Amino acid sequence: TFPGQSREAVVSTQSTGFRMKWSRVCGIQRCCGAAAILSNLFILIAIMSSPPADFTVYLITVYVVNLLLYITHYVLIKTLQYQESIRTTQLVVYASMVIAWVMGMYYLLFETSIAPGIAPALSREGAKSCLILEMFDGHDAWHFLSALGMFLSSFLILILDDGQNDIQTSHLAVF
Repeated sequence: TFPGQSREAVVSTQSTGFRMKWSRVCGIQRCCGAAAILSNLFILIAIMSSPPADFTVYLITVYVVNLLLYITHYVLIKTLQYQESIRTTQLVVYASMVIAWVMGMYYLLFETSIAPGIAPALSREGAKSCLILEMFDGHDAWHFLSALGMFLSSFLILILDDGQNDIQTSHLAVF
């Protein structure tokens, strides 16, 4: 306590600060939860409105969207709730990961000619023209970009808590 300040005033100030921090955390949690629910509902509506030619495309879409949402949620809670800093390297890897996944999903959803159950010879006849180096088509681009996205996602998860190395385990925030 400060001179002239009662203990009740200190407790009141601490509880008010806790309520303000808790309401901000609940707001972040609610926004992330709403984004997750809305994005999954949007994918469900897209599946129901157009029957999938290959259902695995929609499973991959759900996986990638949820992966991006969960990593974004972790970064937001880490920075806004616990005021931990994010290093420049981590931001670059995060931005590269999002770009790789968005570009990869574009090629998967719009630039591939997936025809399951068709013989390879017929599939080659109906394939789109090559995009990259006149050798690789959109499906190959999807494979390259998704591999890069998976690597960057794993790498980001690995390096995201690098700033916590000098903090004792008992003082780490767990959420």
